[in-house]
Amino acid sequence: MKEEILSIASDLREGCMTTNEAKEHLLRLFGVIGSVCDGCGSKFDAMDISVGVCYCCQKEIKQTDL
Repeated sequence: MKEEILSIASDLREGCMTTNEAKEHLLRLFGVIGSVCDGCGSKFDAMDISVGVCYCCQKEIKQTDL
């Protein structure tokens, strides 16, 4: 986990990711959130992933979206 945190910090410092992207990566790393739907921007979690679609726009959620 330490390496992942340092990598996120490095990417943020070097401008390879935005602050919001860094927040999402860290929250996901700590298990606080699942991810955000590309279709509508809604947050989804493990329950939505088990169903396989976004509860809001019904876009398919793939394992790679995590």
